[in-house]
Amino acid sequence: MGTLASNEERRARGVEALLAGDPVDVSEFGYDFGGGHLGVVARGPQAREALRALVGALDARLFQVRRPEGTLWAWLGTRRSSDAPGLSDLLGSLCPEEAIVALGEPANGLVGWRRTHREAKRAFCTAVRCSLSFARYSNFALHSAVLQDEVLAASFRDLHRELVSVKGYKGDALISTLRAYIASRFNAESAASRLNIDRHTVSNHVQKIEETLGQPIEARIADLSVVLRLEELGWPGD
Repeated sequence: MGTLASNEERRARGVEALLAGDPVDVSEFGYDFGGGHLGVVARGPQAREALRALVGALDARLFQVRRPEGTLWAWLGTRRSSDAPGLSDLLGSLCPEEAIVALGEPANGLVGWRRTHREAKRAFCTAVRCSLSFARYSNFALHSAVLQDEVLAASFRDLHRELVSVKGYKGDALISTLRAYIASRFNAESAASRLNIDRHTVSNHVQKIEETLGQPIEARIADLSVVLRLEELGWPGD
């Protein structure tokens, strides 16, 4: 048992050093660092079962280390495409509920091996923060960035507060209109149909939002999209 534990500890130290960019003899790892990788961070009673399911779905080679807090860091080495349409839904459906599983994005070579792991770690933080059992970095990249930056989070939260505190309007009404208006590609009639309200009401809401912003909605679409996503997932610090 002691030998097994010491081997695992040595392996973990080697992985940490490799992630930090230090020179490491990787021959004992039995993993191809020059190939394609998909980073995974997982935790929970069924974390290992989740990894086995992902390995089977991608026909991948698994490389993993267990962290002291019980989290698993893993990489799926595969030549099969791991960014095919619908694959996130498939992989998410394979993950058991009693586990938190986060994925980075497909990457190649040692540099990619490091990057996909960092992405998986950020996605994992988002999954924990939002009580999700599965998260893929590409679906939460902006949210992950905000979670890592208090100044950025405060800026977006201030923008949200401006929109929900407009005098004479219920905040939820303006936010709902904004969400539908953006989803309808700035078409008031389509937004009205989505909300089951009249077009005139949507136009009034849009006008009030743009007065508050001091700009057309289209000019702030990136910021506003992040605000709506954060409202949906939960604000940092809540």
